Amino acid sequence: MAYDRPGYGDSDRLPGRRGADAARDVAEPAGALGLGRFSVLGHSSGAPHP
Repeated sequence: MAYDRPGYGDSDRLPGRRGADAARDVAEPAGALGLGRFSVLGHSSGAPHP
């Protein structure tokens, strides 16, 4: 699974968000796909986020 953080790539910017919100952005679709455990890899400006 790959995604663009809000405001990057083709995704819309969401005002008022913090870096910690990125964890939920990954956890929700992973849960919908039935992934109980997974790893996260970030690069460039995606690396400092959980």
